[in-house]
Amino acid sequence: MRRIIIFCSTVVLSAGCSIYKPYSRPEMKMETDSLYGQGVVVKDTASIATLPWTELFTDPMLQALIREGLASNTDLGIARLRVEEAEATLLSSRLAYLPSVSLTPQGGLSSYDGAKTSKTYTLAASAEWEIDLFGRLTNAKRGARAALESSRAYSQAEQSLAQAFYAANAARSAFYPSITLSGSAGWTNSAGVVISNPGSWLLSAIGSLTQPLFNRGRTLANLRIAKAQQEEALLSFRQSLLKAGNEVNDALMQWQTADERLKIIGEQVESLQSAVDNTRRLMEYSSSSSYLEVLTARQNLLQAELTEANDRFDKIQGVINLYHALGGGDQ
Repeated sequence: MRRIIIFCSTVVLSAGCSIYKPYSRPEMKMETDSLYGQGVVVKDTASIATLPWTELFTDPMLQALIREGLASNTDLGIARLRVEEAEATLLSSRLAYLPSVSLTPQGGLSSYDGAKTSKTYTLAASAEWEIDLFGRLTNAKRGARAALESSRAYSQAEQSLAQAFYAANAARSAFYPSITLSGSAGWTNSAGVVISNPGSWLLSAIGSLTQPLFNRGRTLANLRIAKAQQEEALLSFRQSLLKAGNEVNDALMQWQTADERLKIIGEQVESLQSAVDNTRRLMEYSSSSSYLEVLTARQNLLQAELTEANDRFDKIQGVINLYHALGGGDQ
């Protein structure tokens, strides 16, 4: 009999070890279209996203406008509130390892068949502590931490995947027994004897084990839901990698194209500036040029300068898009 008990305990404990396994990023190689149409493997590398936005955008007036926009951004306000909620949830999960303590005073009056009224009282404090033998509390804490990281980034699909991973582990732990230790200590007047102060000591300690057997399929349904949500989070993570890679490539393409256009339009602006100067000199020192030609040359120069300004804006916008696509802006 002892061998059977030891064998069953070993099987249960070995099966429960997987519940404590921490989240690790799944192995996946996602390919996206590069700038030149060739497949590239997405890898984590150092980038401009590691820079705070105050170091990337150094103009004081621009920084003042960014700060004003951040202060008035309702989406960021909602994100900050979600961070506070996630921090409170994580704190609650951490405190779940500690025993719960409560004061439970009781008093009563009783009389049977007209007899003298019996007065009883109990002044005690009770404590209850759940032993995290199969990882329910641990997975809840890790899931809350992943939720906090996700809310801080208000995106980072991988944290949602980690949260779903720990939720699935918590659903698995529901199949294992829960062990709770509880006890109380205080004073009592021993069920109706003359009330004395402080009375007699009352001490009790109870250990309980609850093994779920049948709860109308709720535990199994919760596990299936958690597994489905984990698979959904994995697919969302893969989709986010594809989207992030495409966004990075698009931003690089935008920056590179605008930079090439700026080189061409810069030469064109210099040429048109020279044409304006030459046309103006011809009008001043000879009769071979009219003022209409000077106006036409200046109009062409102005149009080229406007195009140059638009290309410069497009290049800056490409840098901003690249910074955002790489995950920058949280610092």
